Amino acid sequence: MDPIRAYLTNGTWPTDANEADRVKNRANWFVFYDVILYKRSYARPLLHCVAPEMGQKVLEQLHEEICNSHISGHALAVAAIRTGYYWPSLREDTKSLVRNCDKRLKFAPV
Repeated sequence: MDPIRAYLTNGTWPTDANEADRVKNRANWFVFYDVILYKRSYARPLLHCVAPEMGQKVLEQLHEEICNSHISGHALAVAAIRTGYYWPSLREDTKSLVRNCDKRLKFAPV
């Protein structure tokens, strides 16, 4: 998200041509508003782009504290998007969190 943020704030491109093309194609999906980067979605409001570390905290709260339902990886990713958060590794982070869930490991069918 850093190259996209740099492009939207300063108009600077990455030095690598392939990376610059990728930023150019993906930048249309992002909006920089009030010092916060947002991602446009198809049918939902703007999604707040957060760092992966903050995203991990969001996933832990959704999985263990707020929902307390210990849902699957795909459902957890959808729940994070519905609450208005986005980061590039969202799907991979949800799969790894659910895969390493302590209660899932204890009570899963053998």
